[in-house]
Amino acid sequence: RMVDEDTMIVCFEDAEDDRFPVGAGKGYVRASSGAFWKCERLPEDRSIPQTRVTYMQQADLKGFIPPSLVSSKIVGTLECFS
Repeated sequence: RMVDEDTMIVCFEDAEDDRFPVGAGKGYVRASSGAFWKCERLPEDRSIPQTRVTYMQQADLKGFIPPSLVSSKIVGTLECFS
């Protein structure tokens, strides 16, 4: 959705899919998540267009994940955006 001519917001949330039925013994659990992207146009820097991107996500993976694993993945994800 365009908030104004310089700001765009995109939101995501998970959806149910009958190809992946909920149930014990299937070998997986159903996680859930939601995400939010905000893109804001900034003034150009030496004639190069600039954009500030804000990304927020909330996820429930429905299980125990060691903090060290989560931390290691966050660093790699953030490096993709820098």
